[in-house]
Amino acid sequence: MDLLSRALGFPITSLKHCESPELDKFVIQWCQYHDLISPQKLGHIQEIQCGTLAHITLSKASFEMQAIGSIIIAWLFLFDDEYADGSLRYKPDELSYVIEKHKPFIDFRISELSQPTTKWASSLFDIKTRLLSLEVPYFFLERMYFSFSDYFEGTITEAQYRKDKRKLTFEDYSAFRPSSIGSQIVLDYAQLASGKYLTELQFSQPFFAKVRHKAGVIIALTNDFFSAHKEFQEDESYNAALIFCRESSISREEGLLKLIQTHFFLMQELKELLFQLEESDNKIFFPYCMGIRNWIQGNYEWSSRVTRYCRWRSSNTLLDLIQKLDQK
Repeated sequence: MDLLSRALGFPITSLKHCESPELDKFVIQWCQYHDLISPQKLGHIQEIQCGTLAHITLSKASFEMQAIGSIIIAWLFLFDDEYADGSLRYKPDELSYVIEKHKPFIDFRISELSQPTTKWASSLFDIKTRLLSLEVPYFFLERMYFSFSDYFEGTITEAQYRKDKRKLTFEDYSAFRPSSIGSQIVLDYAQLASGKYLTELQFSQPFFAKVRHKAGVIIALTNDFFSAHKEFQEDESYNAALIFCRESSISREEGLLKLIQTHFFLMQELKELLFQLEESDNKIFFPYCMGIRNWIQGNYEWSSRVTRYCRWRSSNTLLDLIQKLDQK
């Protein structure tokens, strides 16, 4: 996979971060406690290995921090499977109704709530309670709520596009896809794990917003590359490779190659932006820049080993693609 790493713009690593069976077990127990998975779906969450993803991407954080990160990741995966990419994927109005019922349980501005009555509400409230126990600045918690809201709005937008059978351009994709996969939530958590918090003024700088957005698009493209084997079976999928196919009238293989090329160029642009931030007078950006790097690199390392994507990694499509990269 070294050739693929270089083509996507990642440095070659030894994948030295080991798996975390302890965190993976914690996630399964947490999901079972909140009734988020049935016995039939146990294998699904085991394949995802949310604890290992948190362990790799937040490698310098405490176990408690990684544990909270792992259940946030699990919640996003499972909510998406149940609603946003599941039963309500073509029903934006119904999805919006479900979301509005649950948003208050992650809103840190609300101190008094009625007892959660659904498994999604109780699990979301559990995440909120654990985040509050960390005693982090209030403005950071408020931002986490806005990032969850951004994710919810992204899923509704995607459902509306599906309902309308809208043919997206890559510009459309870049505008909504980072939101609908929850990239801003995990980038917030990367900052939390760094132990350094940007002020609202620092966070609101247009340059920094550009950094976060570009990082979000890269996370989305990484996800789309490793999900291609499954999503190529769905003609209405908003996988970036399929968008390139439709937009440029090219084959799926050429669409994948264009995804790889786009990923590479965005990685180069992000590296330059992060370098500019790190070289600025205010060194407060440095740990968060490292957090962004760690998440993007760790997400790739996790995708390169997790059982969820093993069929794609061993497929003839990917093997043929890597051979073509080697010839370039």
